[in-house]
Amino acid sequence: MGVGTSLLSRTKRTVARFSVTVVSGPDAGLQRESHSGVLTIGTAQGNTVILSDPTVSRHHCRIRGTDKGLSIEDLGSTNGTFAGSIELARGVLSGPGRLRVGNSELDVQLQGTESEAIGQTSSFGPFVGQSVAMRSLFAVLPKIAATDAAVLIEGETGTGKTLLAEAIHDASPRSSAGFVVVDCASMPATLMEGELFGSVRGAYTGARDRIGLFESGSGGTVFLDEIGELAPELQSKLLRVLEKRVVRRLGENVDRPADVRLIAATNRALQTMVNNGDFRADLFYRLNTVSIEIAPLRERPDDIPLLIRHFYRSLADDSAPVTEDELIEELKRSSWPGNARQLRSAVEQALIFGTRKIARATPRQNLSFREAKANAVAEFERGYLTDLLERHGGNLTQAARDAMMDRTYLRSRLRKYGLYRRDG
Repeated sequence: MGVGTSLLSRTKRTVARFSVTVVSGPDAGLQRESHSGVLTIGTAQGNTVILSDPTVSRHHCRIRGTDKGLSIEDLGSTNGTFAGSIELARGVLSGPGRLRVGNSELDVQLQGTESEAIGQTSSFGPFVGQSVAMRSLFAVLPKIAATDAAVLIEGETGTGKTLLAEAIHDASPRSSAGFVVVDCASMPATLMEGELFGSVRGAYTGARDRIGLFESGSGGTVFLDEIGELAPELQSKLLRVLEKRVVRRLGENVDRPADVRLIAATNRALQTMVNNGDFRADLFYRLNTVSIEIAPLRERPDDIPLLIRHFYRSLADDSAPVTEDELIEELKRSSWPGNARQLRSAVEQALIFGTRKIARATPRQNLSFREAKANAVAEFERGYLTDLLERHGGNLTQAARDAMMDRTYLRSRLRKYGLYRRDG
């Protein structure tokens, strides 16, 4: 792969250096420089530029150096981030500029660039990537894995946050103990508390003596997926686990040791949730001891061929109707807006039906996310059901058995897409 060889030969990346000076407002004269190409602005501790302006949000905006200039991202602030009269959700400054946050004005100046070494490793455990962004991440992951620090993994749905969390655990000194996964979005708060911390008989109706996941996972790693969905009443208890390394079962006043490492993941903007009062600021800072952001696949297209080969080799057998190279060429014909999980599904689909039935996650103009997602699902279902019927000559009973679907439900899906012809 020519692209991969070229990428792997690069040993350094260029990072833009810049400074921010407050030119008006309560903190006029304050100046800060970026570190590793990123700078955050707000009133909360932990920001690079900490302002006292009460009209500035706790986490107001972030400035990141990129190849195209300085990327400005508002973090869900109350009063917005402005460049002149233009309010920015996301924007790029190609040169020096002035921003307004609350009642403060900031002068942003490029200070040149610096080279930063990147690794040559294109994998970490089962996680693969040859782009500069991923190799830079792989270079620091062994150091992160070797510590006991809490880790926050951020990224869009499908980028591989759970896979990366498990890879960190497997490379850590705790690898011989358990890796416990908790989906914070799938369980109501009343059940989640007992699940995490345990309970004693009589704590509530039907309660019994049980060990919570923090106790049962002692010595290992607890992974809290979709941490942004954790109920507010549980956030304070989780903070206590992180600070005191103890848990208290529901219905008792005894502290029990919780010797676990915590890794959390989210596809939500926790800083925005902190601004809105939906997520505890102190818990965010404790979780954010080490922060990892997995870039979406559209921002690292160089990883797509490598990922296709990786998925192909793990899924294909001798009867595959398409080769690796054919599949790569087919998917190259249009941009890929989905993430690794969707790409894996496309590879798996191609291994069943061939490339002619690949359902791409193509964005639709003027559609909401819900509408675009519904269209993509409908496109996949129509293709799947059409091939299913063709393979079984229209025999509904055989088709339902092959697809492991209820016959009545299959008939309803066929009718939805105008594919129902006859019972078999």
